[in-house]
Amino acid sequence: MSGKTRAGFAAVGLVILGFALGVFADHLWLAYRMHRVEMEPTHEASLVAFLASLDLSNQQHDAVQQILDRYHANLEERLATVHPVLLATIDSARQEIETLLDSTQLVSFRDWMHAEHGRLQPTPNSVIGH
Repeated sequence: MSGKTRAGFAAVGLVILGFALGVFADHLWLAYRMHRVEMEPTHEASLVAFLASLDLSNQQHDAVQQILDRYHANLEERLATVHPVLLATIDSARQEIETLLDSTQLVSFRDWMHAEHGRLQPTPNSVIGH
């Protein structure tokens, strides 16, 4: 197998890997956002009904509400860190892929990433050309 053929297969494989990583991250983020927006009222209504079924005193109810509020804020903070970490992972993979490509392949790869993901933002460590 010639060097060009191997390079071609490697480029296609890397493009597929980049696509898969991008789709995976997008699905995780969208699933989180959609679940949070669509399920929040349902979850809250379910929680209110459940708490009412416990026949809590006012003091117990207030204490439970404070606990839930405190952990909800913590959960939101932790979930907010997931998206940037995923994007950083994808960006690292993209940067590694870019180091393998020649200048023509690099242009094609970046055009494809931009068209597919619309958020390709070169970082200071990105490879600009060969």
